[in-house]
Amino acid sequence: NDLNILKDLKERLPSCCIALCGPHASVFPVKILQEYSFVDYIFLGEYEFTLLDLVRRLESVGQLQAVPGLAFRLEGQIRVNKKRQALVDLDKLPWPDRKSLPMYKYNDGFCGLPRPNVQMLTSRGCPFKCIFCLWPQVIYCQQRYRKRDPSDVAAEMQYLIKEYGFKAVYFDDDLFNADRDHVFGLCRQMHKLGIKIPWAAMARADLMDRKMLEVMAGAGLYALKYGIESSDPKIQRFCRKNLDLKKSVEM
Repeated sequence: NDLNILKDLKERLPSCCIALCGPHASVFPVKILQEYSFVDYIFLGEYEFTLLDLVRRLESVGQLQAVPGLAFRLEGQIRVNKKRQALVDLDKLPWPDRKSLPMYKYNDGFCGLPRPNVQMLTSRGCPFKCIFCLWPQVIYCQQRYRKRDPSDVAAEMQYLIKEYGFKAVYFDDDLFNADRDHVFGLCRQMHKLGIKIPWAAMARADLMDRKMLEVMAGAGLYALKYGIESSDPKIQRFCRKNLDLKKSVEM
């Protein structure tokens, strides 16, 4: 469906540049560029600064071979540049520009989370090494966990509530509770700004404890998604999740 839309777009606007990103494009850049002539560029992995670098070089007629994380055609040949290192400081990124999108159509109705709700990220990545997990392996290409400044997250939350009227937030982090201090810091900032809307997140059950749950609940926690994957210890070991099943049941 994406390719059909892009093909139609290229036919209507032949001068436009079309770039793909995401897991599928990152795994099959050569195949896509070979089969679909209307695709101009592919961003490999985490792509914000690859896009920025590409735009700057196109504006200045710079060498595209020097853009890490980019696949493209050069004189009829497909070039796949070296991978770009995952961003270390997430606070270098501005808040997402949501004004041009139909934001009220994006909802996560998990456990009846009030609508309209909005998705946010407080961190990226995960320190664990589950073999099945797509985003850390394919997009970030490493198990590096990175987090935003809690005060900036809370400020974005407050802005979305006031400017858009969102009634809830879903934190779509790979692992919301990877860092206990980060969770507590975010909850403190929510209290500081007087944020009182419900929110939900994805978490690891055996990293949770009663104190953390109490603090999160006091800051508006509405629901948690726990990825258990399997209650079979053998499968846990095989997929390298190695979840503490006893504690997970308790949590």
